[in-house]
Amino acid sequence: MTRARRDLVPLNTASDRTLSRVTERTCLTRPFSSYVARLSLSLAALSVIGGCAATGASFEAVEPPADSGQGVLYVYRPSALAGAAAYPRFALNDSGCHVLRSGASYRFLVDPGLQDVSIIPGYWNMRTWEEYRTTIDVPAGSVRFLKYQSNMSSFEVIPGAGAPVLLATFDHRFVAVGAGTATAGLERTRLKDPDAGC
Repeated sequence: MTRARRDLVPLNTASDRTLSRVTERTCLTRPFSSYVARLSLSLAALSVIGGCAATGASFEAVEPPADSGQGVLYVYRPSALAGAAAYPRFALNDSGCHVLRSGASYRFLVDPGLQDVSIIPGYWNMRTWEEYRTTIDVPAGSVRFLKYQSNMSSFEVIPGAGAPVLLATFDHRFVAVGAGTATAGLERTRLKDPDAGC
């Protein structure tokens, strides 16, 4: 590797000479291929994370039940980059299976009364999901909202064959929120078909 010629630019002060040496060291010690490799890895990571986001029709507006004898329950997960690669499966009243990706929302037409929403336990999508269950009362003619929240509580780096593996633990829960909070969060989601299943 050839070194830059110092005699091309006159250095007037001590700080100019220091800056010149720092620039020379940082610019000339790393080969160009390392920058290309880092850029490639960054783009690959973004494409993987982008694949974890929800697809479907954009959410447009909260729809009340057409029949006043029923209620509507929205279950949604705000779109966020943090934790997007990990997504749970959940069931409504112990039936069906729904994938709750980052930026996904579901609209369920339900009979009035208590509705049971639970995370389906098991191992998939890079982690073991523990059972979590919550209930919400949905009166006839009303609209209720459950927001999924996930926070990384701990992580551990495990040496792997060739590359370390990151093992993360998440605390997750559903939180009942009001219409104003829910509408702002739902506007950035994709409405999924509740009959599609896992």
